[in-house]
Amino acid sequence: MAYQGNDGCGGGGTGTTFACTDLNACSLDALGDVDTSTTPPQPGDVLVRNGAGQWVPGPAPTGPATAVQGGTTPTADTTVTGTGTAADPFVVTAEVNVSADADNQLQAGSDGGLFVPPWDCSELAACDLDSLGNVNAPSPNEGDSLVFTGGQWVPAPSGGGTGTTYVAGDGIEFTSINPGGPVTINADLSGQAGNQLSIGPDGGLFVPAPTDTTVVQGQDTASVDVTVTEGPADTFTVSADTKLSAAPGNALTINSDGLFVPAAAAGGVTDVTVTDTPTLDLTATPNADGSVTISGAPILSTDAGNQLAAGSDGALFVPPLTPGCGLDGAGTSAAPLAVATSATWGDAALPFPCDDTNGVPIYCDTNGQLRTAPDKLYVQAVASLPGAQDQAPPATGATIEVYDLELALTNPSDCREMRATFQLGTSPVEFIMSPGNYWLLQWGFTATTDGTEPPFPPLNGGNLNAYRHSPQAVGGMRISFTGYSTKLPMSIYTGQAAIPPGDTTRVRIRVAMTSFETDLTPADDGAPHWNRPDLVLFAEGWSI
Repeated sequence: MAYQGNDGCGGGGTGTTFACTDLNACSLDALGDVDTSTTPPQPGDVLVRNGAGQWVPGPAPTGPATAVQGGTTPTADTTVTGTGTAADPFVVTAEVNVSADADNQLQAGSDGGLFVPPWDCSELAACDLDSLGNVNAPSPNEGDSLVFTGGQWVPAPSGGGTGTTYVAGDGIEFTSINPGGPVTINADLSGQAGNQLSIGPDGGLFVPAPTDTTVVQGQDTASVDVTVTEGPADTFTVSADTKLSAAPGNALTINSDGLFVPAAAAGGVTDVTVTDTPTLDLTATPNADGSVTISGAPILSTDAGNQLAAGSDGALFVPPLTPGCGLDGAGTSAAPLAVATSATWGDAALPFPCDDTNGVPIYCDTNGQLRTAPDKLYVQAVASLPGAQDQAPPATGATIEVYDLELALTNPSDCREMRATFQLGTSPVEFIMSPGNYWLLQWGFTATTDGTEPPFPPLNGGNLNAYRHSPQAVGGMRISFTGYSTKLPMSIYTGQAAIPPGDTTRVRIRVAMTSFETDLTPADDGAPHWNRPDLVLFAEGWSI
């Protein structure tokens, strides 16, 4: 096969001969007219791969149109446009997804491509040393060291050796540790005031020789002489001698073993010790002649009401008492304190024939005042209702209420019980009756001991007045009854023989009239009637 021209699939000029296998590397777009014996290819022609491994013209493809769609992955979004025809081919485009996570360095460059900016070393300032890796060292090896020079970390000098550590102790300071250079060590001099150590002109430590002269002086006191001697030079001896007073009576001496005071038996001073008591303050005062004066001062209590004092002559003094109400005397043996009385037993004011031990006792109360036994008291109480004339009697078999009266008696003493009596009394009663009338006047009572109102009484007291005018009698009759009086059996009813202090007993009296037969036929004095009496309830009580 002869190749004419250059179609980009290899080969050169006119007349070049090559085999079909030389086309293996060519793209289909550059094949052109594969078989020159056929008609030149037209748009829409199809080549089909046959069983001999050759591309040969074939029929147009049948079946559904080719479908192309875009896909999406976490790192790229793919978009497909076009219909897949020669006039409107499929166009596939893709956009790379850039993560929005913080610190993502991947970005779009100015030409639209992906771009990662270079690192700035300053961005490693906050990194941990363990993660630095190769820092300013071409090829770090295990065991290499970094030294901080004040501005950056650099490899440690080889002179220091691998892993060499310098620690400054007391009196030493490092002034320079240079990478690759020597270590400078200086003496650390204290800045405390008075320090004489310095660096000498030859660079060594220097302390100047002392120039002051030591001076030692003795200071005498009233009892000791101090002496200072020097020898040899700068060596001092201090000695002291005790001074003994030349005053008469001084018994102090110096023996070979020390100071000495002879015993009192030998004419020396007698030791005296005084001991105070709660009532006396003692003082011992030595005298020049060796004697001791002992004096004392009484101790007066500061308690309120203390009458003991120092008199005008300096001696102890208790002023006479001034008695108050109810007391006589000055509290002295000649005029002792006594209770002031108003009379003497047997005098005109107290003319009782009995023995003087029968008087009322006197006692002292909680306020410190004298008192006698509580007084005995007497009280009275009265309640009454008036009578009435010409009262109609009740009908046969009926009862009418005549009186309902209450009376209270209170024991006024807070200390003593009180005996009491309650007495019922009426004025005279008259019945004006025709023959055949039979009337009865009755009474009753109730009582309470707690001051409350007594209940309505039954007719338990008996008859006040009663009369029956015989039906066989001729003419009317006026019957007159004297007044009625009776004591109420209170102790039996209440169960109390006396009223306790401050308590109240209340009594209720009931009077009623009952008719067994009433005939209102007029008699000599007119129609039957009765005259109602006055009613009185009287009580009295006395302390016991």
